[in-house]
Amino acid sequence: MSHRVHVAFEEQARRTPDRVAVIAGQVRMRYADVAGRANRIARELRRAGAGPGELVGVCLGRDEHLLPALLGVLKTGAAYVPMDPAYPAERLEYIAADAGVKLIATTTATAKGTVAVDEIGADADSTPLGGDEGDGSDAAYVIYTSGSTGRPKGVVVEHRNTMNLLRWEAAAYTAEELRGMLATASICFDPSITQLFLPLVTGGTVILAENLLALSTLPARAEVTTVYGVPSALSVLLREPLPDGVRAVFAGGEPLTRALVDRIYANPGVRRVLNL
Repeated sequence: MSHRVHVAFEEQARRTPDRVAVIAGQVRMRYADVAGRANRIARELRRAGAGPGELVGVCLGRDEHLLPALLGVLKTGAAYVPMDPAYPAERLEYIAADAGVKLIATTTATAKGTVAVDEIGADADSTPLGGDEGDGSDAAYVIYTSGSTGRPKGVVVEHRNTMNLLRWEAAAYTAEELRGMLATASICFDPSITQLFLPLVTGGTVILAENLLALSTLPARAEVTTVYGVPSALSVLLREPLPDGVRAVFAGGEPLTRALVDRIYANPGVRRVLNL
């Protein structure tokens, strides 16, 4: 597996171009579709000034544009700065200013310094930019913590750091578990790395949802094989049975009680619960 996230995805896309990579509501994208969109976005971002050593904000909802945009930023050699559109405008402005973001990937952009990824046509150039050699020591993303002083602090995470995590997870989890990963974490939180990128470098499918409690109404709920959430949200989710296809439940961020584990295992399809 490559030292860089987007290259590892490209390697998988070449192996399984027609497999479903991302499901966002009713929209399904094959690996080849995601790769093509990411390349088109990368070229537009490069024209707007993105490149190695730069930071590009990504302010997008949980739709079909999100993953191609994240990969597109990485393909330019830049690192992405996650900016959840649900956050207050003041926080987003602070993050952009503190990180020195000069360019933001968004939708229907009108302000200076923004690129509307949803307006990049399918007829745009989709050939890769190239220039992906290296040991992975360049930044992949800059994620903002809550900040012990009340002011968020940006933490730089390199490609090789990210790939170390993904390699370990690819070995620790089964192919069945990774076949349909429910992705509900904000891109401003570290669990999003596992939920968004792990399936894409192992041949699985990312199933996007606004939050964990949306699982029961998702069009693709029957294809979800792994659910990942904090115990308090999982406790609410378990008021109804999990879809029959769920094989694993990952929990993290809060104490996991024996009582909750027993409730999870009461769903007959679940094979294991992991406390992360």
